[in-house]
Amino acid sequence: MIENGIVRAARYGIEEEFDVERYLDIMFYLGLDFDVSERNSWARVVLEDDTQMPAERLSQIYERIIFGEG
Repeated sequence: MIENGIVRAARYGIEEEFDVERYLDIMFYLGLDFDVSERNSWARVVLEDDTQMPAERLSQIYERIIFGEG
């Protein structure tokens, strides 16, 4: 599962160790396929936003999860 998550994170330019760990945290919280599931389509939109750095995108997802919108 972790190797799969690392590969999936790389699709979004997430390659720094800390950012990959955050991606994996989100993956285990929202589901292994959170980045492609309809239920979490909002997360995919954030992940695909290439106007922001990967760390910023992950922070946005974390914020939505923490504040109960995810």
